[in-house]
Amino acid sequence: MAGPLSELLALIRRYESTSAGEYDATGGRSLIGTRTLLASLGLPLPTRMTVGQILDNQRRWYNRAANTTAVGGYQIIQSTFRLATSAMKVPADVTFEPQIQDGYAIWLLLSKVRSVRPYLNNPSDATLKAAMRGIAAEWASFPVDATGVTFTRGKGGTNPARVPANRYTNTVTALAAAAGVKTPPAAPTAVAVLTPQQKFSGDEVRRLQGYLIYRGASIKVDGLWGPLTQRAWNRYAGETGPTAVLEQSRTAFA
Repeated sequence: MAGPLSELLALIRRYESTSAGEYDATGGRSLIGTRTLLASLGLPLPTRMTVGQILDNQRRWYNRAANTTAVGGYQIIQSTFRLATSAMKVPADVTFEPQIQDGYAIWLLLSKVRSVRPYLNNPSDATLKAAMRGIAAEWASFPVDATGVTFTRGKGGTNPARVPANRYTNTVTALAAAAGVKTPPAAPTAVAVLTPQQKFSGDEVRRLQGYLIYRGASIKVDGLWGPLTQRAWNRYAGETGPTAVLEQSRTAFA
């Protein structure tokens, strides 16, 4: 069974990208439409582009009818893509593959949408409502709450809420339970002995990085075990133990 974070990411992809949750959509188009357009522009599919190629070409697949330059499984518009790339310091030569796209989505959820992290740290009806509204402001297919009303409708927009309100509410509610409903300490309490970079594949490192971001770390999902990832590992593995962190990361992204 998928963990709640994976479920939320899949929910975003399904209703923002395509019903199959594909990572190769552009400008709200179907996968076939994207393939046809990008071939005419001499470009590969998004999952085969580098971040630099997307930065250079995103405006070229602007969809006038939908008024969007969105790219990938999470349909990230041009201004947001530039913001996230700069904030996470993603190198231009990194391929925009699914795991990297997931990293962008996690950053959006926990950094750009400022109401999600407070909800994870202090779940209540008020913080849940704020978190759901924040997510709905970022992804227009989502309702602001259980009523099914969209954020854009309140701002004069016409986008209908395509995501079922009950499923959305249940998924966001489950996030707090998976996060442990605990604010991490300001400093590490111990240093873990295990060095995961010596044992794990790039995919496993990405999975763990995503979970560390989920817990509050300011790192990026790139599959590389750098000093920031090591510091985040020391913090959370020192608090709960390496085995617990690994098991929780695998459950969240199962």
